[in-house]
Amino acid sequence: MSPLYIYAVAEVADGADLGHGLAGETLEVLRAGPVSAVIGRLARPPEPAAQTLRAHDDVVRRLAARCRAVLPARFGCLAADDGTLRAALADHASEYAASLERVRGREQMTVRVFAAEGTGTEAARASEAADGADRAAVGPGARYLAARAQQDRAAGIPGLPALLDRLAPLVAAQIVERHEAAPLLASVYHLVERDSSARYRDALHEAAEAAPELRLVASGPWPPYAFASGLP
Repeated sequence: MSPLYIYAVAEVADGADLGHGLAGETLEVLRAGPVSAVIGRLARPPEPAAQTLRAHDDVVRRLAARCRAVLPARFGCLAADDGTLRAALADHASEYAASLERVRGREQMTVRVFAAEGTGTEAARASEAADGADRAAVGPGARYLAARAQQDRAAGIPGLPALLDRLAPLVAAQIVERHEAAPLLASVYHLVERDSSARYRDALHEAAEAAPELRLVASGPWPPYAFASGLP
């Protein structure tokens, strides 16, 4: 039996054209009451190579553009069969419904916060590597729950709390993760309204001028990886 490869839990309009998956398979919508998952039926699980990681992200981005709300699944998320997945969706239906409401009409911006000496190419490369790890290796639900317990630690980074306060009017939800690998101090994930990324970047640039002790590298918009509840 072919494994079910899970791309996302999503709000999918009837008749929506979702395209194909990372192996060229036709994407399907598996519904369990009010909750739906977008899946592909693969001959074998995908290998965690750079090409397939990018292909997975491409599919999730397409779903985010074509669906009302999307909770991306981590790379390599599988279910044994339709019944198993329907049961898992039903067991977590209230959690998924709340998460879908939170991300509906929104997208993610990511800011890597470096000590000022971590500038230029070094910071950009570190940010790119961290973005890749976020999208591929860490379950979004686990990351979300762990990060909530760390948010108050932003107060330990001089200049960061005031900077985040200045961005707050544009932000619907926020996650802060501390890092112990200098010069990377923290990652900040912001949920913002779709099509507001240019305004967000402008506000971030203005806020950064008041925090010269920090170096900020922004990326996005992304599908809301950091705000998704991971499939069991």
